Amino acid sequence: MASLHSRNDALPDDISQDTELTRLNEAHRSPDTPGTHFSGTTVHSSRDVESDTEPLKPETLHQAPEKLPFLRVVLPQAFALLWTVPITVLLVLNIKGRIIGASAWCPGGRCYPEIYIGGSKEATQLTAKNDRESHNLLGALQLAAKALEVWFILITTWLVYMVTVKLADRPSGIPVGYLTRPSEFAELASLLDSALWSTLRRMPGRRASARKARKRIWVFIAITIFLCILCNLMGPSVAVLVLPSLQWQPTKAFGNSTFDNWKSNNPPSIGGFARQDAFPCTPGNFTDRHYSCASRTPNYLDSWVESSFTTTSTDTAIVSAQDLVSFRYNSTIVPTPQGNVEYVIWTPNRQVLQQLSSDLKWVQWLSKGHARNELPDTATFDSFVPYNNTVQTYIHRRGPVLGGIVHTWMGYNTEKHFTVLLDTNRSVRCYRNYNLTNTPRCWGTCAAAKEGNYTRCIPLGTGWSGYKTANFSIDRKWNKDIDHFGPYLQFNIFFTPYAAFLPNGNLPSTLTSAGFSAKCLDYSLQVGTDRGECDWDAFWRTGTSDPFLKPRSENVTTVQFDWNPSDDPGFANNTHLAIDFVAFRSFADYTLDPSWVSNPLWSSITTLNFTNEMFPLVSVPVDPAWTLAAWSADFNGIVDATRAAPARAQKLFDNFAKLYKTRNTLDPIWSLRDYLNGVGLIPVLQTLSMIEYNSTQTATPPTTEDPEHPLLQREAQIYVWAYGMSSRTAYLGVAVTICGCLVVLIEIMLGLFDRRAFRSPTQLLIAALEHRYNGEFNGISDEKSAARFATRMLIKNPVTARNRASAVEFEVLKLLFRVRAAKHPILGADSATEELRTKVDGLFDIIDDVEMYRPHFDPGDVGTKRWGI
Repeated sequence: MASLHSRNDALPDDISQDTELTRLNEAHRSPDTPGTHFSGTTVHSSRDVESDTEPLKPETLHQAPEKLPFLRVVLPQAFALLWTVPITVLLVLNIKGRIIGASAWCPGGRCYPEIYIGGSKEATQLTAKNDRESHNLLGALQLAAKALEVWFILITTWLVYMVTVKLADRPSGIPVGYLTRPSEFAELASLLDSALWSTLRRMPGRRASARKARKRIWVFIAITIFLCILCNLMGPSVAVLVLPSLQWQPTKAFGNSTFDNWKSNNPPSIGGFARQDAFPCTPGNFTDRHYSCASRTPNYLDSWVESSFTTTSTDTAIVSAQDLVSFRYNSTIVPTPQGNVEYVIWTPNRQVLQQLSSDLKWVQWLSKGHARNELPDTATFDSFVPYNNTVQTYIHRRGPVLGGIVHTWMGYNTEKHFTVLLDTNRSVRCYRNYNLTNTPRCWGTCAAAKEGNYTRCIPLGTGWSGYKTANFSIDRKWNKDIDHFGPYLQFNIFFTPYAAFLPNGNLPSTLTSAGFSAKCLDYSLQVGTDRGECDWDAFWRTGTSDPFLKPRSENVTTVQFDWNPSDDPGFANNTHLAIDFVAFRSFADYTLDPSWVSNPLWSSITTLNFTNEMFPLVSVPVDPAWTLAAWSADFNGIVDATRAAPARAQKLFDNFAKLYKTRNTLDPIWSLRDYLNGVGLIPVLQTLSMIEYNSTQTATPPTTEDPEHPLLQREAQIYVWAYGMSSRTAYLGVAVTICGCLVVLIEIMLGLFDRRAFRSPTQLLIAALEHRYNGEFNGISDEKSAARFATRMLIKNPVTARNRASAVEFEVLKLLFRVRAAKHPILGADSATEELRTKVDGLFDIIDDVEMYRPHFDPGDVGTKRWGI
């Protein structure tokens, strides 16, 4: 199989050893056969061997390395190439983010939760079934990942073997310590072997050829170290790619409508959302501003107001509903470009919430198994399909939202407010002791609470530009304490483009210097009395010119409640409450979880879209008719006092009346702040939530989005089993497997080019055992020095007696030619003849070892026809 012998022509500083490997023959199957040793070569019995360490004669009859048949080469390389197929599939699945569905085991992509078939019990059982199937699949995929790792190690082992043999086949050979690299390179422990590094540091050789050989060894070791790291990373990397994980994945946005404008400055339209939601109101009802016809709208307000009385915490948002979807308002403290912060309460828009409710119905229809051809809108059906095959879904809609800064004021009789009559069409109403801390839900305790006492004035009358008004009443309620009906509760709603603020009731110096005197606000003067020069434009600018007051001074709506229990002794003749608010516009992300397992109340979440650190507060005008619609009241009509919200309003004024006698010691507003959170704030939020908006459908989305007119699209975040690049380990897995594919391709090219047979470590060991020691390790006393000993491995074809003798015959012919040339008077001298004859005799000794060819070889036949030249 192999023989080892020393090279006498080696460089002094680069000792190497030749090792010849051949295929095992029958001698290894019958080691007791006389006249054989483990190389399989027949040994002549007459050879005298004095000791086991007697050197063998040098052999120089080397043949080309054994070449395997092409088919035997292609099949292993096809096996190696096949490894790249599942790896490529995994790379494509992860890079493209392939979504599987609600279960990791989801063949055909159809494992719909069907949470709306049956009850919540069936939905929960289905979730458990999906979880169990996913667990079983993940276990099987871990075994597949291990198989791919072992597969890759086999391929790289063959690559390292071919590189090792290539280096050992070179004249400079390879250190003995590196002959086992193919079998141990993948083990991390091999990197801790001191002989590995000491051999690199102390490899002999100073000549150019030796330096090149040393560089080749360095590159060889670097390659094996890289492959060692790659093999050890391949297992976890393939596992990362082969195992799907639960991920949040975005879906494609659907819809190309853009926001146009709010319809708040006009009454609810005949063809708008408000009338559609106010079934069974007719267009005539809305034209006449009669909104008591609505069947659902009163319930919205009544339930919302009643729910506010179920909690005493100002931190708890109160829940309302729109169709199937429930929602809550939220309050935010927003920084403004003016350098201050404001406490704004935002309420979701019911028009957007109705669209979310429609989305929920679509998910329910799909979950119940409705087919695509059963519904007319196939495009919408297709857009909802990804929402159903999920573990969890959050539907998102971008839409407009309104918020408000709300304040309250309260007074008895006319002690704290007055009206200045300018002419028949114009007047000015002022509210003294207007305290900025009287903000519902905040009441001076929040971070953005404002302090200050003002006299707040608003313009009244059609003579002022932009002025609008509306009114209604809440019917009387039976008062059992006095055994008769109480008074009507009058509602007067005023919209004014501006409001003025006088600090502590005093005119600002900027206003008096402009000629505006206190006489202009003298409410004791009769209509038509000369008041001097009154610059009312400058007066109304007192609020808008102050950054602190500006958010409260433009597009102001004031709702004044008037209650007159004059027939009741011991009570004030009049009780007045004013709720004023300014509405601000913005855009928000509306989110809904459509599962009744994880979200049984179908609660939606509204999140404001803050584009930067500063939030510009842009106010919008609100027509008084929207307040009528919020209360489901008719213009100048009477609302039934048996409804929850009107009854609570009447009760509020009953309590105000009881506090009349203690008004100088107890602040009525502070004492009844919980009532005001319900009766004062909730109707304002109901008003803002009902306001409609316009949008425009576009064929294609605009290339650049206008912040004032954004796209109003629907999309979803779905929690599904999927492949993807959602983690850093996924990127590592992709990098490692791509490197693995490159290594496999290199191995395939080298394997097709080399085509040599694989020699196992056992065969190398047998070759070493057959070698007769020639003193190669003389002077070497330690393992590290022995590991640096360079050996050359000569891979041979199977050597039989016939082809070995034929090779010898060829060598004899060459030497005989040299003998004849040496005898020639011109070509050589007789002195060389003896030396050449000695070499011929050595060849004939080899011929003697081949018993089956002994009759054909005769050393005396030099001049015969067969051997003569």
